[in-house]
Amino acid sequence: MDKQGRVVEQLKAEVAAAKASEDAETDEKYEVEGNQPVRLIQFPKGFLETLERFPKHASRATMNRLGRLAAGEPGAFQEIKQLKAYPGVLRARVSDKYRLLFCLEPDHLRVLDLIRRADLDDRIERLKKSGLPAIS
Repeated sequence: MDKQGRVVEQLKAEVAAAKASEDAETDEKYEVEGNQPVRLIQFPKGFLETLERFPKHASRATMNRLGRLAAGEPGAFQEIKQLKAYPGVLRARVSDKYRLLFCLEPDHLRVLDLIRRADLDDRIERLKKSGLPAIS
């Protein structure tokens, strides 16, 4: 293997280790059983402004994932994590650096926030202190 190939393999290993560390610290795997119902999406107040603060690729990926989750598409539920610190809250990776926080209710998908991965720990602390944000 040439030098460039070794560098690429090393970077892949570092990314895999970081992802495993991220999951071990904050999340538990969330298993979805059976077919999922169609759910209406509930957005928090100001979510459009939240989307506008992020890069377009992250906003598009977020809306794509939300649509698939709300439609009950089985593939959309792969690799969803449940926050250890806040068991009712789920996390989905929507882009390399961005995470969607949401709750699944019987007939609604409740969006909590879109955050940078680096801000996850701070957001969890805010959830613990203030509870789930209101939907309006």
